[in-house]
Amino acid sequence: MFDLLKANDPSYIAPNPPKRSETAPGAAGQTVRLGKLGKSATPPDGTGGRSRRSDRQETSRQKGAKVAAAKAQRKAENARRDRLDDFREGLQPYTPDESFKACNRLPVPAAARKAADVPMTYDGKRARWTQLRQCKRVHTCPTCGQGIKAQRRADLEKANGQWAEEGHGLAMGTFTLRHYSRSSLKDLIKIQRLAWAYAFGRHSGQQWQKVKAKYGVTFDVRVWETTYGTSNGWHPHFHVQYMLAKPLTAKQAADLEDVLYRRWSAGVAKAGGYLPSRERGVKLLVPKPGEEAAFAKYMVKEMTGADTKTGKKGRRTPHQIAEDWLERVEGLDAEARRAMPAKDRHDLALWREYVAAAHGQRYLRWSPGAKAYFGIDTPDDDDQVKTQEEKDAEAAPVVLTVALAAWFAGVISRRGRSLAMRKAVETGGMGKVQLLIEEWNAEEIERWSATDPAKRRRGGPVQIVWGRDVWVPGEEPAPDTPTPSSELSGADPGADLLAEFRARAKAEADAKPQQLVLC
Repeated sequence: MFDLLKANDPSYIAPNPPKRSETAPGAAGQTVRLGKLGKSATPPDGTGGRSRRSDRQETSRQKGAKVAAAKAQRKAENARRDRLDDFREGLQPYTPDESFKACNRLPVPAAARKAADVPMTYDGKRARWTQLRQCKRVHTCPTCGQGIKAQRRADLEKANGQWAEEGHGLAMGTFTLRHYSRSSLKDLIKIQRLAWAYAFGRHSGQQWQKVKAKYGVTFDVRVWETTYGTSNGWHPHFHVQYMLAKPLTAKQAADLEDVLYRRWSAGVAKAGGYLPSRERGVKLLVPKPGEEAAFAKYMVKEMTGADTKTGKKGRRTPHQIAEDWLERVEGLDAEARRAMPAKDRHDLALWREYVAAAHGQRYLRWSPGAKAYFGIDTPDDDDQVKTQEEKDAEAAPVVLTVALAAWFAGVISRRGRSLAMRKAVETGGMGKVQLLIEEWNAEEIERWSATDPAKRRRGGPVQIVWGRDVWVPGEEPAPDTPTPSSELSGADPGADLLAEFRARAKAEADAKPQQLVLC
């Protein structure tokens, strides 16, 4: 009580006024000093020292989690790239397409080359070979196809986002043919193209324009793909995204599906195909109210995710067929493969049929005016699309160069070496690349020693020399020390490619004698 009275007496003066840090807790964040040791306490408002340390620790953990997530994502992306590149290299010997065989193996033509050799760039995340031909076979090549589809996917995502923001409607239709195991893919594609032209394309007439006006069909985007089933054979089909002036009601969607089926079935019959069933010929999907954003994402995945899809109901995608073939012949030499019965070579026949039939088939097609409306400038032709991988490769600095002769005879002559050198740069730098080359040289010596003397290549085993055949920027070999062709060409797989490349370069030089050919 006495203390309280003194505290309330305005004439009372304390002998020792309390220091600022010793005042009683008042405003948020004020510190209280306790006892002789000077320990401090923090008001329970979450802004004191201990809470701030916790906040700093939490922030540090968050940053660490982000870094770990980024590394994991990059690792997953590189692993997928490695799988696709290895898949492409395995398929090349079995695919009757010269452009695909040369993809990421033959250098670009002399007129487009910046150097005579094969450089590698590295941006700190991914290493890439440059100055090599890219086939741009969207249906055939696992690597080029993935890059082109990624660009098409980005374009469609951009268009869908803008269309949704403007409050319009979306729908997706799937159009199929009646098919049998005896039907060839080439014939089915011909019928499919003609049927589309009769039903919705250049031969559709004014009636289709009236249908579009009635249901508000403003633009459409069409994607082609196919699968194969053991019982019914090839199954080519179209996925079509419709961009509508306003969302459709359930009644309007059902009516439009009926109209689409009638026109599609009439077009198929006119094109010479079997009449498709009502249950499977045409399917039209529309989003439920409030699910437009999720539906737009689903459409993008369904229409442009063919490189990640797997066949349904016992069907296989063409790349699944190719993978099954490669698994079947894994570890077999050429003689054993030739001795395989026809039934065991069925997957190879299917893959080659697909490659021939799909050649020239456009993967994705926008209706007139759609790309201009959304400001999309990606070329329509797949072979003109510059993928993000190519853009990144051009922007990154060169960290390694392989002499052309060494590239043919010492790198691409053995499956997996070009990819192994890229991975070495990414995981261990130049020191790991040198160790890798030493391993290759040892393998070549061992292989050459085990070969029948009568069949050994002239000049001894292939040996790659660091500083002469492979070098880093600033350490290029002197002009008077070229790679001896006798050491890196001869009776090995790389010699044929080297001879082919030199023949093509000579033909280009003969056609344009004013150009200097560096090979």
